[in-house]
Amino acid sequence: MDESFKKAGRIVEKYREKWLSDKNIVSVGLGRTKKGSPAIIILLAREDDTLVKTIPPEIDGIPVSINISGEIDTL
Repeated sequence: MDESFKKAGRIVEKYREKWLSDKNIVSVGLGRTKKGSPAIIILLAREDDTLVKTIPPEIDGIPVSINISGEIDTL
């Protein structure tokens, strides 16, 4: 695995619990940008501009992508 993906994984592990403590954040994980670089992906149940402002657009050079997925129910 590329070192930049390992770095992104460490960032996700560091912040995952904190982010998931917000009921509007339904998922936190790794993904790729359109160029194939690592990205931190955060899925929200609904639009929340106040919450989005608390999450930086990038952490240690790794971009953060925030998307609206809607509610996610586990089976």
